[in-house]
Amino acid sequence: MSLPSKNSLLVFGVAACVVLVCVGALCFVATKAGLIRPPFFGRWYQGPHPTRVVDVPPIPPRAFQKRLEDRLNAAVRSGRHPFVLTISEQELTGGFKAVIDDALRDKRWKQLTSQIVVRPTDFEMFCRYARGPLRMDLFIRFAPEISGRGVVFHPTVVQFGDFHIPTTFAERALSVLFNRDLGRWDFSLPGARLSTIKLRDRAVDLAFTPGP
Repeated sequence: MSLPSKNSLLVFGVAACVVLVCVGALCFVATKAGLIRPPFFGRWYQGPHPTRVVDVPPIPPRAFQKRLEDRLNAAVRSGRHPFVLTISEQELTGGFKAVIDDALRDKRWKQLTSQIVVRPTDFEMFCRYARGPLRMDLFIRFAPEISGRGVVFHPTVVQFGDFHIPTTFAERALSVLFNRDLGRWDFSLPGARLSTIKLRDRAVDLAFTPGP
């Protein structure tokens, strides 16, 4: 049996090095994205950090809607204009937890935690999902703007794991993960229209004025 030539050993060594480098690079990228947490590479993962933790149980959609309707009807009966509907970040988080799983395109991902933080400048969304050994951390900050009978949320910060996604590509990137537009919410009230939205620490005030 003939021994491998020096050239063959050199080619094999180079190929092995290339494979190791590629595997290491893939592990590093997957770790920085938060998808995997291997012992060696895991120390390089920082991940997004929400402003604070909002830990509340999910609020079923019908219960959430009824809570807001009752509150808004009470504001209308008071006779004061505009009608102001205040929603806390705890309520937003509870309602969000109950529906966000249905918005995922890939149902194999399971929600570990999700929350909404309201700051005076923006809304902050944080989600953590798991699919077997994989993990996904998503962090988004939205600036609201009234549009028609609803609110449009413009992403100002989008972070997937340790990677920051340019806001110009945020809508396309989010459409890969979710089957609905998270950036628009409609608020309809017969005989009234949404006039202003005011953010404050831990709550948002929606003001409605009489109109078509």
